[in-house]
Amino acid sequence: MVIYYSSTGRTKAAAEELAKLKGTTAFELRLAKPLGKAVGAVMALLKKAAPLLASPDISKEPELYLCSPVWAGQMTPAMRQFIAETNFTGKTVSVLLTCAAAEGHERYKLGVLEALSGKGAAIGFVLVFASPKEGFDRETLREHLTELT
Repeated sequence: MVIYYSSTGRTKAAAEELAKLKGTTAFELRLAKPLGKAVGAVMALLKKAAPLLASPDISKEPELYLCSPVWAGQMTPAMRQFIAETNFTGKTVSVLLTCAAAEGHERYKLGVLEALSGKGAAIGFVLVFASPKEGFDRETLREHLTELT
């Protein structure tokens, strides 16, 4: 199952591409209360979580793919909340982060691994996909994902 949060549609497009490639379903995380861009960025920077409307049932899912944009150098408060409330024991978890920046990728990866630490997950891959704000390169993403999966 692919679980994602997207505010602009770029991460949603990436999540849908990943779900298609893996032949699985996608679940969109939605916030209980919308965050403005500035508030969301500050919460991300401070590594704060935000309440969700619902979380998916992952009990029968051996593999999970988490997709989140990078805000202020961190994953979103929505994804942080999902990770905080979820026990991943017995699951292989891979992560796809989308961002516009061409640098900082190792720091982004470390932040996700830190959040997943102690949650019981076996880590599959962590990929940071940089894509310019003007467009989304599905073909390049597909190539990277095919190499990893």
